[in-house]
Amino acid sequence: MRIVQLILDFLGIKLQKSIKNQNSFPLLTQILSSTKWSVSYYHDNYNDQSVKLNHYSLTFGANGTFTASGKDFETKGKWYVNDNLNKLIIYVNTKEPISELSDEWVIEECSISNLKLGDDKFDSNEKLHLVSKK
Repeated sequence: MRIVQLILDFLGIKLQKSIKNQNSFPLLTQILSSTKWSVSYYHDNYNDQSVKLNHYSLTFGANGTFTASGKDFETKGKWYVNDNLNKLIIYVNTKEPISELSDEWVIEECSISNLKLGDDKFDSNEKLHLVSKK
């Protein structure tokens, strides 16, 4: 493990199991903007809706630009992290299914390759999991 940590330090990558319940998210911003993402899991009101979104490529630009692209489709929006509320906010003004991503998401878990989010309205039971596309 020490060798892996030395390599990560050399590359400027900080490895962290989870950032849940932390007050600062500079690592999350770095992680999100370092790669493209895809939806691995999306549940809305207890219904699995993953198939509607899992073929899109998602990009979180370091400048706050959000891009969702698929076959013959691309839309842009905005994103940011609210440090005080432990939330990832995505705003996209487009049609479904991409509009489903437009929300205030509570950050439940984050790593270099996975991000687990839940809707800030806990009674909706909306869940979104993203995985990095390598």
